[in-house]
Amino acid sequence: MIKLKFKSFSLYLILFVFVFSISLRARQLLNSQDKITSEKKRLLILASKESEEDLFPIENEIASIVANVATKLGRFEVIDRNNLESILQEQAIRLSGVINDSTVVNVGQIASANEALIIDIQNFSQRGVPPDVDDQEDDENDKDFWAQVASSIVQGIFSGGDEQDFEHNIETQLSVTLREVNIESGQSLDALDVDVIHTGGTRSHSRSEAIAKFKKKLIQELKAFYLLNSQVVSVDDKEVLLFLGSQLGVSKGTVFEIVEPERIKRIQDTDFVIPGRTAGYVSVSDIATETNRSVILRQWRSMVIMTSDLALGVQEI
Repeated sequence: MIKLKFKSFSLYLILFVFVFSISLRARQLLNSQDKITSEKKRLLILASKESEEDLFPIENEIASIVANVATKLGRFEVIDRNNLESILQEQAIRLSGVINDSTVVNVGQIASANEALIIDIQNFSQRGVPPDVDDQEDDENDKDFWAQVASSIVQGIFSGGDEQDFEHNIETQLSVTLREVNIESGQSLDALDVDVIHTGGTRSHSRSEAIAKFKKKLIQELKAFYLLNSQVVSVDDKEVLLFLGSQLGVSKGTVFEIVEPERIKRIQDTDFVIPGRTAGYVSVSDIATETNRSVILRQWRSMVIMTSDLALGVQEI
């Protein structure tokens, strides 16, 4: 009789532990779901119109470039001034003048955007500058002192010549501020400054090179602006299957940090969130529409990558 009661108690204890474990795991996964990327971020992109009037053309051009780059990344659903006009026409609203936070919130809510990027040109300038002595051809080093002085004078380095003397060595400076605004709260979340400079060539060539440098920096910054996160679906010795595919802009070589789900620990009737430990790193090798296979780059000896672990996007450098 005692043995029977003991067996019944053991059975109930095992069942209780099992149910408690399932409940705890469900809570872990519930917390983890907030970090999993399931859809594109609806992003409103507008030029601020707060710059000097002569900067309006370059400001509109940069806003268009930001919209195009964000669209090509695949992780944003972009709403720019072009498609915003048609949305506002349906509401009999006209968008004009300076774009402030209240305007952004109003039109962002109408367009069902999650966040906004406001483009502000801090500086755009071009000027002719003397060639850098360090960039001269190697044969300049073979000249004697006075020959180098004469050459420098001819090039205008010591002559104080005006800009026209250096029309084939134009310096282009571009400084852009991207301000992030939360549509729901109306709060400015962050401000990002992207500064580029290019020296060399004609005005059009120097301008094009500066814009190309801006695009390259912008790609990295926009990726960091919305890092993709996933969950491990399956795992073997060499690779993992993740819930993220080409429809959200995943590309080969994208690196994810594999992390345990957060745990809830109760101390004196208060729940505390314990962050998960890093289990390793993986790199995307094969991509489908909604999933990808990633090769395990490194796995900590004390950790084992498991199904339901989180895969957190790593900022590219």
